[in-house]
Amino acid sequence: MAASLKSLEMLPMELQEMILEEFSTFTDCEYIEIDGTIYSVHKKVSKLIDALVSGRNKKDEKPKYKG
Repeated sequence: MAASLKSLEMLPMELQEMILEEFSTFTDCEYIEIDGTIYSVHKKVSKLIDALVSGRNKKDEKPKYKG
């Protein structure tokens, strides 16, 4: 996050204000980590990712022996 703020600092003030205003209205988000990088995504996207991972995990399970 600190690196992101440094990048923001280098932009013109008007653009900084526009970006920060956009982020302040982005309240329906969750954070996910991919390969050590944290991303903010909409809650619906997060639920979709969770469902896909859950489905993949179920597919990877071996069937239980039924004698």
